[in-house]
Amino acid sequence: MDKQKAYPLPEALSLLRQTTYAQFDATAELHFNLSINPQKTEQQVRTYVNLPHGTGKKRRILVFADPKQISKLKSSDIILGDDEMIEKIESGFLDFDLVLAHPSFMPKLAKVSRKLGPKGLMPNPKSGTVGEDVLHLLEGFTKGKVEIRNQADSTVLHACVGKLSFSDDQLRENILTLINTLISAKPAKAKEPFIRACFLKATMGPAIRIDLTSLS
Repeated sequence: MDKQKAYPLPEALSLLRQTTYAQFDATAELHFNLSINPQKTEQQVRTYVNLPHGTGKKRRILVFADPKQISKLKSSDIILGDDEMIEKIESGFLDFDLVLAHPSFMPKLAKVSRKLGPKGLMPNPKSGTVGEDVLHLLEGFTKGKVEIRNQADSTVLHACVGKLSFSDDQLRENILTLINTLISAKPAKAKEPFIRACFLKATMGPAIRIDLTSLS
């Protein structure tokens, strides 16, 4: 593999499988360098994308809603939130990847915002993690809805696009969906080209530069 070369997506996907050293079902990731000024709030990138084939990762989701609405949920990956859970969070418990909430729970969750906020876990209507129909929110996130955002004070953005057990077509569709969503979330004052560089890599594998012109 030539580290100085930018590869068309089909070639990059082939190299992705050839270059990982992982002895398990490795994660496929995209890494972007964006033309943004991360010091300016209006140039932060934060949006959600619905990957057509999901990420292949299981996420532990904490759900605060009417017990009657969520009592039928039977999954080891879904945690039902209540007053006791809020106390546990206050004590430092953060063994979950996402928090969804009905608006009626937001006053109670405000007391743990300092615990959840720095981890990007505080529910927020703008991020699609607060809503009247929590089951609908949950369905979206369990089917492949993921957040993409630039790293704090950085022009870099990382995103998971699946597993190496996915077919090339599945990875390609996830990648194109994510890139199109990212482009649509371009801040108005970001410079061109918005995506300076894009790399595809697998867990324990090298970064493979993608030829962005091959995606048009």
